[in-house]
Amino acid sequence: MSKRTAATQKLYDEARKDGTTILRKDSNGNCYFDWEKEVAIQEWNNWVLLSNRFPYDKIFLQHDILLPKKRVAFIRQMSKDVLDEYFLVKKEIDEEQNYNSIVENFST
Repeated sequence: MSKRTAATQKLYDEARKDGTTILRKDSNGNCYFDWEKEVAIQEWNNWVLLSNRFPYDKIFLQHDILLPKKRVAFIRQMSKDVLDEYFLVKKEIDEEQNYNSIVENFST
């Protein structure tokens, strides 16, 4: 079951077919986000916050995505500095942006 409304899901499916989403696969089949063509809400040294063009609008009024700037397949591949900044960024955006929910999607 999609977390998107039918209209948003249709737009997302069409964008996936024509390659206009930020989701890509590398030569090994690992997925990553090609975020550099998007307009960032905010950037840090190792992280970027984007508004999701295809939000989970069935369950959230606002849906932004916090992404690492460096491509990694697993959180364990991140350096200590990148992880330390991640926790600071989460705290900062939680306090400043007043998010109701932060959902993490990292493979360990």
